[in-house]
Amino acid sequence: MSVNPSKSIKNNYKHFKAVIGALSKELDYLGMPNEVLSLNKVCLITKGSKPVADYVIINKSKTTEYLFEIARQGLINQAISFYGKILDYKEVQLYEGMNFLQNESHCKIGYIKNLNIHFKKISKAKGIHN
Repeated sequence: MSVNPSKSIKNNYKHFKAVIGALSKELDYLGMPNEVLSLNKVCLITKGSKPVADYVIINKSKTTEYLFEIARQGLINQAISFYGKILDYKEVQLYEGMNFLQNESHCKIGYIKNLNIHFKKISKAKGIHN
């Protein structure tokens, strides 16, 4: 695995939309595990539907604590929108032995504010008609 240097990133807030993903553990700089949440289909609202990165994670904070609770309850795939800053962006080339597999990008988003959760309506059971 080789890592390209981080792209230059402006520290201004961007408006994102995403889908809640799964919880996982990530080691911090002291080697202690931290709970992080992955977000799927993360896009900048101003740039249409082009994904920000293949893999996006956020840390737990007062603003995102409710998202972590939703993920713990298994209510993934709920749409959200928020303002945040891209803290770290990396492009990685994945290899298996000497064989190149693919390029992958991942980033961390922080300083989240104005979080909105768009719950999907629960569909009615089949065979029941109103």
